[in-house]
Amino acid sequence: MDKEAHKFREFFTLIDPTKKTANKKAVCNFCIKEYTLSVASCRTGCFVSNKAKLCRAHLKKCINFEYEDSSEENEENKEPLRSTTKTQSRITNYVSRSLSKKDVPYFEILLLQMLVSNGLAFTFFENQETKDVFTFIAPALKLPSRKAMSDRILSKSTKVLTQSIIKIAQEDKIGVTAAFDRWTNVKQENLFGVIFITSNGETLIWAQVILVMKDQELKM
Repeated sequence: MDKEAHKFREFFTLIDPTKKTANKKAVCNFCIKEYTLSVASCRTGCFVSNKAKLCRAHLKKCINFEYEDSSEENEENKEPLRSTTKTQSRITNYVSRSLSKKDVPYFEILLLQMLVSNGLAFTFFENQETKDVFTFIAPALKLPSRKAMSDRILSKSTKVLTQSIIKIAQEDKIGVTAAFDRWTNVKQENLFGVIFITSNGETLIWAQVILVMKDQELKM
C-alpha cells in the first residue's frame, strides 16, 4: 500500500532515484518554472529527498518560491516566505513535459530520422550512455526499444513516407519526371532504382528492387 503524500507534495515533482532502495527525488516546482525540469533536477538547491521535513525546509529558503494566497491548501500552511504576486510562467519552462498521444508518433519518426541520417544502429537507444543523456535533457521522455524501432516504427514511417511521395507527385500541376538506374552491389545482385523529380527540382526516391535473372531475362 502506498504511503499517503505529505502536505508539501503538491509543490514538488517526483523523479525515480538511481538506486531502487533510495527515496524518490523531489524537485521543487518553483525551481522547475525558473530553470526547467531537466536543469532543476540536477541543480544543487533545487531538489531534496522526498521527505516532508526536507521539503518544508527547502521551501523556506527557496529563492524561487511563490506563494499563492488563492489556494486553500496554502492557507493551512501560510508562511510569509515570498511575495504573493502571481506571475505567468513562460511555456519554455515546461519543455520537459510528458508527450501526448499525438506527440508520440512524431517523436518516434524524429528518432528514426536521427538514426538513419547518422548511420546509427537500432541498438543506439538501448545504450546506457544514450539513456543517461536523454534522462538528463528530458526525464519525461521514454525512448523506444530496438524491437519497436525496427518493427513498428520503421514500418509505419515507411508507409507515411510512401503516402507523402504519392501526394507530392499527384499535386504537382506540371508533372513529375521518372528517372531509372540499374547497378550491381557487392553481393553481385542486380538492383533497379526509380526516382521522381518534381517540376521544382525536388527528388523523391520511390523504389529500389532486386532484379532476378530467369532464362537469361531480368525479372523484377
